[in-house]
Amino acid sequence: MLKERMLDADGIVHLRDYLAQGGTLAKELLALPLERGHIATSVPASADPKAVIRYDTGGLIMGGGAIELIAELSARNLDRASGRYAVFEDRLAEATDQWLISSQLPYFTSRNEVYIYLTHETGDVQAVERVIRYAYTFRYLQILSHLPKVERIPLGQSVNIDLLLALAHGTDAIIIGAYDGEGFLVWTRDGLMDA
Repeated sequence: MLKERMLDADGIVHLRDYLAQGGTLAKELLALPLERGHIATSVPASADPKAVIRYDTGGLIMGGGAIELIAELSARNLDRASGRYAVFEDRLAEATDQWLISSQLPYFTSRNEVYIYLTHETGDVQAVERVIRYAYTFRYLQILSHLPKVERIPLGQSVNIDLLLALAHGTDAIIIGAYDGEGFLVWTRDGLMDA
């Protein structure tokens, strides 16, 4: 059984370092007031505190459960209102990949980057879990965001940087991979959503 554990400033430092190595959206997230949010992880209650802060080392979360927790968190957030998005950075795909056109994945591109996304209408727990399992790579990045105007992200289309900026600005949560693919760190804006 996993238990939420709040992290301190070293978690924010790790998040900043992680985002700095990502794509355009990740770098735009660096402009958020990350120090004014909360960062947590879910680990076994018996986890050694020193192991919890070794974010890149595996062997901490044996038996799974982390993906299901993130899928539930994401689906709850999407269900709050229309105009909410779960956006996943696809670090392996490129905008020119022909398989994307025939894929069943809801995606958009910006420059040569690919982002998978789910909405209020498409983001039930099972759909979120499927996308997490697809998108989980060495540099997993997911955001839970909302757009100020209830506008639709164009399916399968290229978008300009303004949409990425709006998604970054509207971010309520940043979810990154941790513990060698076994878990996640979750940053939330102070007071904006349940962690």
